[in-house]
Amino acid sequence: CASGELDQAFENLAACRDRLSEMKRIQLRLDELISFVSGLRHRLRGETPPAAPSSDEAWENAGFDDTFQKRRWQETGLDPAVAAEWRSQGSSPHEAKQWVHLGLQPEQTAQWKSAGWDNPAAARLWIKAGFSPDQAAPWVDAFANNPQAAIQCLAVGFVDPQRAAEWMRVFQLPVDALQWEAAGFSPAEALLLRESGITDPFVAKEQRTAEMAGDTTEDDA
Repeated sequence: CASGELDQAFENLAACRDRLSEMKRIQLRLDELISFVSGLRHRLRGETPPAAPSSDEAWENAGFDDTFQKRRWQETGLDPAVAAEWRSQGSSPHEAKQWVHLGLQPEQTAQWKSAGWDNPAAARLWIKAGFSPDQAAPWVDAFANNPQAAIQCLAVGFVDPQRAAEWMRVFQLPVDALQWEAAGFSPAEALLLRESGITDPFVAKEQRTAEMAGDTTEDDA
C-alpha cells in the first residue's frame, strides 16, 4: 500500500515539475522533494537509489546539444544513453518517465504505441494487470477501465471479451457466470431464474431437462 502511494506521489510530483517554470521549481525546492520521494520508493523496494546525474559532457555525447532539452531529460533521472533511446523512439521526457515507472523499456513501449496506446496513463492499469498490447486490445473494448475483471474472466476460462462482458453485467463473480453458461443458459435466462429464486445453475438445468421431458411425454400422448 505504501509503495503504491509513493509511486502515485512521485508521478504527481513529476507531472507538476513538467508544468512549472524553472524559477517556480527552485522556489518550491521541488527537485529536492522529488529526489527524496524517489529515494524512499527505491529503499522501500530494497533497491539501490539512482546514481547522481551524469555530467553535461555525457549528455552532449549522447546527442543532447540543446541546453533546454538536455535539462529536461536530465530531470528524468535517466542515463544519457537510455534517454537518447527514449527520444529516438519519439517519447517526450514526461512520457518516458511515465513508461519507465510502468517498468517498460523503449522497445516494449514501442509495441504499446504501435497498438494504439499513445497515453501511458491509459495503458497503466492493463500493463500492471499483466496484459500485452495484443491481449489488451480486444478486452479493453469490452471492459474499458476494469482490467482486473478482464483478468478474472480470462482466469476462469472466458475467451470472448464481449461474451464475458455480457455475463459480468449479471454476475459479480466470473466463476459463477461461467457455471451458468456451462449449464447452457444465456445471461438473460440466468438473470430471470435467479430473480425467481433459483440460484444454482445445476438445479436450473435439471428442472429445464425435466420440463422438456414432460413436454415430450405430453406430445407423445
